Amino acid sequence: SWKMEPDRWHHAYFQDYAGQAHSTEIVNIYFDRKFEAVALQFATKYEINGDILSVAADREKSNFLVIGAANKEEALTQYQRMLTGK
Repeated sequence: SWKMEPDRWHHAYFQDYAGQAHSTEIVNIYFDRKFEAVALQFATKYEINGDILSVAADREKSNFLVIGAANKEEALTQYQRMLTGK
């Protein structure tokens, strides 16, 4: 797996059912062994300490998007494989 540089901000923008834009930080990008699928792991933890905002992803409760998956079940299977490196 490949990790993003911690000193850069990477945002993903989504639209809800009403067309309103929402954003979140991408904290990790994972590829499968053959680079046939890619997973974007989004921030689920936000902490503010003074002027510093820290973002992280929780492996137990994760928000993610798998590009290249045909359906939800395949996305979950591929994502779990990418996280474990198998």
